[in-house]
Amino acid sequence: MRLTSVLATATAVAMAIGGGAAAAPLAFGGATIGMSLSAWRALAPPDGVDPTARPACSSDTRVVAAGSSALSPALLPGGEVACAYASVYGRTVLISAAPLAGRYVADDLRFVFAEGRLDEIDFRTSVDAYNVVEAQLSARYGPPTATTRVWAQTAIGRLARVQQTWSASGGTVTLTDPAKPLSDLQVRLIGTRGGARHATTGRPAAVG
Repeated sequence: MRLTSVLATATAVAMAIGGGAAAAPLAFGGATIGMSLSAWRALAPPDGVDPTARPACSSDTRVVAAGSSALSPALLPGGEVACAYASVYGRTVLISAAPLAGRYVADDLRFVFAEGRLDEIDFRTSVDAYNVVEAQLSARYGPPTATTRVWAQTAIGRLARVQQTWSASGGTVTLTDPAKPLSDLQVRLIGTRGGARHATTGRPAAVG
């Protein structure tokens, strides 16, 4: 990818993730860590989200009735509520992707609330977006404060999984490459409540 293309794409990712270096809060697609659930529901969905998608949460009757889905309450620790922009058809819940930059999209975009406040924002995107996403996170938050590398056995042999962590005002950001599936990386914005919860429960900061 040419340098001008990388810079243009990084700028677009910056706008999606939450603006330039002067913007303190952790945010994505207009949602800011710490905002209330009711405030999130009142937001307009990010541009490019499936027009049939609406705010949907694991506490909603229609989502509970759908049973197994990425928003199933059974997948969450007690008291947490997971939300997404989704289309619900009977027992099927389809989470909409959101445009990220260029040909890249934020897949499985979820907003997790704890004690009524937005505590985590998670999404996956192609591993091909790594350079763009990593460059923007570093430009926004400075060099990673931690980098860990774990060797994992996969269907194609041993593979190094790298997780980088950035400290930010109000929480942390993690970038895991690759995640699951191996063609994807994962970005997770974690508020202070989420960070404390991960430390006490052992829940990983990114899907491994």
